Amino acid sequence: MVERGNPALAAILTALLVALFFGLTLNTFALNAYLQQPPNDPNAVRIDVIGFQWGWRFVYANGKDIIGEMRVPQHVPVILNITSQDAFHSFGIPDFKIKRDALPGRVNQAWFVADVIGIYTIRCYELCGTGHALMTADVLVLSPAAFNTWLTGG
Repeated sequence: MVERGNPALAAILTALLVALFFGLTLNTFALNAYLQQPPNDPNAVRIDVIGFQWGWRFVYANGKDIIGEMRVPQHVPVILNITSQDAFHSFGIPDFKIKRDALPGRVNQAWFVADVIGIYTIRCYELCGTGHALMTADVLVLSPAAFNTWLTGG
């Protein structure tokens, strides 16, 4: 003889599973996308990041162009537009919990605010060829005054 379960219990469990699935989906797709949007701050520093075999090039809004070193001001939002000129790369700054693909023909965005003055490491996290292991750069977090002096060449 086959015994049937409690239909009310089945309905409650189904409703809980639907709510859990809906909550996880909303969190994954909607909330994370909202939280990752760059701030709409007119003082934000915007930097184009271009990966190439085997280095990183940083281009600032004023046209200043530097390879192997990204300088940013402390306590100011930094918005990165990340791409590649040749192969697939993956731009990462572990100390700022940033990792974005750098792909030819596509721009991915990331942003952060550096709170502590210092030097941090940038790495490529995508196997991109024989020089991949050496594809690093530095992030120099400077005081806002020191950053502005460097940026303007003063």
